[in-house]
Amino acid sequence: MYQNTNFVNLPLHLLFLMSVNKPNVNFIFLLLSQIILFPAQPNIKLAVIGQVSSNPNFALFAPHENENLANDYVIQQIIERSGVFVILRQDGKRLIRLDIKPFEVEIDPNRIFTEQGRRNNIIKHNPNLRTNTYVFHRAMRLSTALA
Repeated sequence: MYQNTNFVNLPLHLLFLMSVNKPNVNFIFLLLSQIILFPAQPNIKLAVIGQVSSNPNFALFAPHENENLANDYVIQQIIERSGVFVILRQDGKRLIRLDIKPFEVEIDPNRIFTEQGRRNNIIKHNPNLRTNTYVFHRAMRLSTALA
């Protein structure tokens, strides 16, 4: 369901710009990370930080890209103690936007792991969207694939 890429393919000036704010954390982040694209909508990505080892200390998932303080702390712990940290990314926002042309459907990634959660989530964040439409059913399928 996801397409794997990594930072090796980025131009050097982009790598430099990405590491300017916090050189130590971001530089190591680049060395230990890869990006997995969601093929149905390539602007949704999973950033995988760390390395799988025979004795990892922990594996964590951050459904919200914008929780910077917590995410930075976890990245630092991954670097120091080993393990894997996965961040769901899309434009730095809390909610994920599913592009179902000509509409956008917003979802909270915390609520995509059960069918009832996905349904309630789509209804809550898109109050004008009727449940008997193609857009609603497509949003259900995309959020299922994303989970």
